[in-house]
Amino acid sequence: AEMVLDALVKYPGFCTSAELAQRMKVSRFMTARRLPDLAHNNLVRQCAPRKCRVTGNQSVTWEVAALIPIGYNTQAG
Repeated sequence: AEMVLDALVKYPGFCTSAELAQRMKVSRFMTARRLPDLAHNNLVRQCAPRKCRVTGNQSVTWEVAALIPIGYNTQAG
C-alpha cells in the first residue's frame, strides 16, 4: 500500500488505477487492490470517473486525501 500512496504523491492529480499502475510499472490489479485499503484509512479518496488514458474505459479516479507526514507507516493500524 505504501508504494501506491508514494506514487500518488509523486504523480499528483486524478489517476485511475490503470494509469497509476502504468507509471509504477506494476499490474493494475495491484493498484486496484491497494487503493480501497488506503481510502479506508482516509489516506486517498475516490473521485469522479472519467475515461482512462490506458484502458479507454470509464474508470474512477483517485487522489491523495491530505498531506501525509513523512515517515507515516501505512502498515500500522
